[in-house]
Amino acid sequence: MKILILGAGAIGSLFGGFLAKAGHKVCFLGRKTNNDAIRNNGLKIDGIWGDHLITDISCFESLNQIIDQGIKEFDYVIVSVKSYDTESIVSEYINKFPALAPFISLQNGLG
Repeated sequence: MKILILGAGAIGSLFGGFLAKAGHKVCFLGRKTNNDAIRNNGLKIDGIWGDHLITDISCFESLNQIIDQGIKEFDYVIVSVKSYDTESIVSEYINKFPALAPFISLQNGLG
C-alpha cells in the first residue's frame, strides 16, 4: 500500500515508520529539518517498542513536491498534524489529489 503521512512529527513518524518497516510505501510530509535527518540517517525509533532504524521512507516538505515526483494517489492518508491545522492540510490535499483516499486521523494538540 501507498500511505501518506500528513504531519510527520512524533506521532506520524512513529506510525509511518512502523508501516514502512512492515513493507508499505510510505511518504512523509513534514518539516525540512526532520526530513533531512531521515534522508541522511534513516528514521530511528527506540523505546518501549525496541530499537529500529527505518531507511525506506520518502520525505517531502510540500504536496507539490510529491506531485512533482509523479505520485498521483495514495491508498491511505494519515493526518497527524496539530488539530488546529487539520482543516487546512486536508483541504490542500483534496485540491491537489483528485483521487481521494480514506483518511485516518491521529490527532495531536487537542487542548
